[in-house]
Amino acid sequence: MIVLAFSFTATNQTKMNVIVFDSVAYNSLLNELFARFKKTIKEAQAESLAKSLPEEDWISPEEAKKLLPYKSKAKWKELRVTGAVRFSKFGRKTRYSKKSILNFLNKNVIDLN
Repeated sequence: MIVLAFSFTATNQTKMNVIVFDSVAYNSLLNELFARFKKTIKEAQAESLAKSLPEEDWISPEEAKKLLPYKSKAKWKELRVTGAVRFSKFGRKTRYSKKSILNFLNKNVIDLN
């Protein structure tokens, strides 16, 4: 890697610093900057997603059944598999997105007018 640094004074008496390096070092620098930029963007997206999905949005199956009165496990499985309602499953615990259940209800409103 070749790096040269020097200073000179321009015609308007402004001191300028110039750094010159070879293309391999330049490409390495660009790759590192882009990797850091991508990492920062991913972290910001994850933080934004975490803020947009408040903890209160995830409700238990019992609470979900109060909003959407399907009793059968098969019907709830159908809603999960078809993507009609969002859910999260960790271990044996399932949580449903309250927003997605309310959206499901709003999409299926029958207006008789």
